Amino acid sequence: MSVPIKVLIVEDSEDDTEFLLRELRHGDYVPDHMRVDSPRTLREALKNGEWDIILSDYYMPGFSALTALQIVHDMNVSIPFIVITGATGEDIAVEAMRAGAQDYLLKHNLRRLVSVVRRELLVAKNRRNSHEQQAQITNELNVSQQILNSIAVPVVVFDHDEKIVHFNDMCQRLTTLQANDVIGTLPWEKVFTKENPQWFKSLLEDVRSGTFTTQIKNHVCSTANGECITIPWIYNLVVDDNSKVKYLVATAQYHDTP
Repeated sequence: MSVPIKVLIVEDSEDDTEFLLRELRHGDYVPDHMRVDSPRTLREALKNGEWDIILSDYYMPGFSALTALQIVHDMNVSIPFIVITGATGEDIAVEAMRAGAQDYLLKHNLRRLVSVVRRELLVAKNRRNSHEQQAQITNELNVSQQILNSIAVPVVVFDHDEKIVHFNDMCQRLTTLQANDVIGTLPWEKVFTKENPQWFKSLLEDVRSGTFTTQIKNHVCSTANGECITIPWIYNLVVDDNSKVKYLVATAQYHDTP
């Protein structure tokens, strides 16, 4: 099965470029390529095109793979970079890898070219997927926070490690605690400081064992005006589509008065 691939080749020799393309074709790739041989043409290619991989000669008159790597780094481009060198020596390989190259190959021995390209394309794909998943998670968290902030009562959300993961605007108004200072802490550390930590631990154990039922707990809270008042909090679970528990949510039976 032929696989299309967009290859940016940093090389001053057309013959060597064709040799690289022939190796890729032998590996069932269909390369769409561009050859550049100067810092200016490399920058233009990176700016105007989308590339799957960069194959770069180690040394060219007035140019080098190390300079090309620096340009890629300066332009904040994330593309696998493979150095192709006609010279032998461990120092060259070490220098290229330290500069940011993913691998290096010898021009007179390109048997590994296809396997290296295949490996680096897979690594790049996995990295993109990871970044996309993280962006999706971040977006979901932001949306969840916006929803919680729209609720007119204090809401605190805990994860399986007993840590606070959401602390809505009404909680901040009630306690004058800031969400950034509270998120990631244990509930009795800053929010419910007068509560016995064991109560929360027992509650989470019930969640983990599947014996949890909705509970109401009176917590003493320090308010913005310095008062300590007792407020009932209702504890419920949030589960996913597979009925797996994701969060424990505490909602205060308290309404702020203007």
